[in-house]
Amino acid sequence: MSKSRNSRNGRSKTDGRTGPPAEGKTADRPVVSLVEQAESLRASLKDALAKTSELITCLKQHHKQTKSVRAALASLRQLEKVGT
Repeated sequence: MSKSRNSRNGRSKTDGRTGPPAEGKTADRPVVSLVEQAESLRASLKDALAKTSELITCLKQHHKQTKSVRAALASLRQLEKVGT
């Protein structure tokens, strides 16, 4: 079983590297697609950040309100004790 001199054991002649695109072919189509995907992801992350910031602001406001209500209830309880 002798190997032929042209055998590359399943590898291409370029070893996975690509040369310049042939005339008329759009070799950067995959790159454009990747750039579009990256831009889409960036927009999604920006939207998620905005929503997260809004949620955090709402939660902080809720916490402040809860704290105020608890303080008011504690004051009312103290007044109730004084009044009895």
